[in-house]
Amino acid sequence: MEKYYCPICGYELKEEFSIGIICPCCGNESGFEDDILFDELKEFSSKDFKVAKVDKDELIRKSIEPIPIKIAYRLLRAKWINKGCKWTYNSKNERPKDWGIEKAKEQLKNIGVDIDNYL
Repeated sequence: MEKYYCPICGYELKEEFSIGIICPCCGNESGFEDDILFDELKEFSSKDFKVAKVDKDELIRKSIEPIPIKIAYRLLRAKWINKGCKWTYNSKNERPKDWGIEKAKEQLKNIGVDIDNYL
C-alpha cells in the first residue's frame, strides 16, 4: 500500500496531497496555501525566509509568479516550524496525545527533513 505524506509537515495522509486536500496537522490546503504569489510574500517573516533558506530578493528579481511549488512548501514549512509546529485540528482520531516538537521532528523525517537544520 502506497503511503502519502504532507509535503509541508510530513504527516501521513490517507490520500495524495492534491487540490483540496487539507492536512490536519499543519492545516495547509493543497492548491490554496501553496499557490503563493509575490504580493503574498509579505505574509512570511524574515525568519521564515531564513529558515526556509529562500532569498526573497532573488525570487522578486526572477519575477516568478506563482512561486515554484517546492519553494512554497519550504516557506510554509518554515512558517509552521517558526510557530512551534502546532497541530491545527484537534481531531481525537488524528492528533497524537503527546504531540510536541519531538513528535514533529520524527514526522518531518517522513519527507526527509531534519528540523535541526532549520533551527
